[in-house]
Amino acid sequence: MRYRDSRIAVLIGWLAALSWTLLVVISLLKPGKENLATEYSMAAFFTSFFSYPLSGWDVIEAIYHILLFVILTAIWFWLCGFYFNDRKALLIALGIALALGTTTEISQYFVYRGSRLFDLLANYLGIALFVFYERQSARFKAG
Repeated sequence: MRYRDSRIAVLIGWLAALSWTLLVVISLLKPGKENLATEYSMAAFFTSFFSYPLSGWDVIEAIYHILLFVILTAIWFWLCGFYFNDRKALLIALGIALALGTTTEISQYFVYRGSRLFDLLANYLGIALFVFYERQSARFKAG
């Protein structure tokens, strides 16, 4: 535990992690306006998931996904750092972010948003950017 005497910091960490997680879930699962198939079949899901071409709006939305998941991973890493060493904290934060990124993207199909592989890859890129930053930061601190 990094900050044994800082219960306020731990409380702030929990509030930040849970609030940001809720923001991610709400922003990615709010019902959309796409007119998708009325039946939920695997074929309709895969048609939506692998739909292309991409527009300029899709690129802006991907940047939003990247930012959401960089911050999500960072906050969970910070919170887990109160309880675990950096390696374990990073693994836990990585697991939470990957699970949330995958389930929200797949679930978007069922709230008429359209689930897209491009957005899922943007989620993963945001997570990877934070992991890369943290590994570089750890390497710099070590020496």
